[in-house]
Amino acid sequence: MFWGAFFLQFLLASWTAHADTYTRPDHIQDAAMCRWLAHVVDYGTLATLKDGKPYGGIASYSDGAFDNPTGRLFFYFTPMGELPKNAAVDPQTSLTVTEAQLPDACPEPEEPTCAKVTFMGKFKKVENAEDQELARISMFKRHPMMASWSAISDHEFTLYELQIEEIHLLDYFGGAKQVRPADYFEVQLDTQTGDAPSPSAPQGTGNGNSITMGGIWVGAMAGSACGVSIVALCTLGYIMYIQRDKPYTLASCELK
Repeated sequence: MFWGAFFLQFLLASWTAHADTYTRPDHIQDAAMCRWLAHVVDYGTLATLKDGKPYGGIASYSDGAFDNPTGRLFFYFTPMGELPKNAAVDPQTSLTVTEAQLPDACPEPEEPTCAKVTFMGKFKKVENAEDQELARISMFKRHPMMASWSAISDHEFTLYELQIEEIHLLDYFGGAKQVRPADYFEVQLDTQTGDAPSPSAPQGTGNGNSITMGGIWVGAMAGSACGVSIVALCTLGYIMYIQRDKPYTLASCELK
């Protein structure tokens, strides 16, 4: 039973390892909360304008490799997509991400203490060679499948960046707060060590302990099931042993 619990807990811990690498900031640390969300989440809702009307879609992004959060928001799109098409006409774009996208983070996404942030700015192709290298590493480290998309020659997948001009954060009661981009980029994310609380635990909601306890419970159940199976096999073996000299029919398996 112990090893079943241990194995299940190991799998669940690996699943949330990245979010747990960085400590969730307190709700009064506005700029740090925005940087944390930008890094631990890797997709969101990208909103553009199409003929003057809002048009949104789900977009994968990256602000850097797991161990290198930069705060810059990179994307990898084919120009054939509606979102980059719209941005080519009007580059004013926003990206919204929420803590609810993390495992076991929020019981209700609209709950004010479930942090969510909207980045606003211009959506542009990455032109500079140095920035292209950073964007490529950032995207392919977080979204490895994308590395093969460049082979689709007729789609011409391209690196983009949302050049941040405004940041709006809601992570507590009292309404959204505006965060200066300069303050956002100055933040250094804290690495979690020891027994620091899980970053996926907003104030007033559950935290990673439910994942831990869930893993232990499921593992225990799996271990118990294994134990029952072993007992059943041993019992069957014993019965076969004591009946070894008695003939039986294969059709009915009844002893004669």
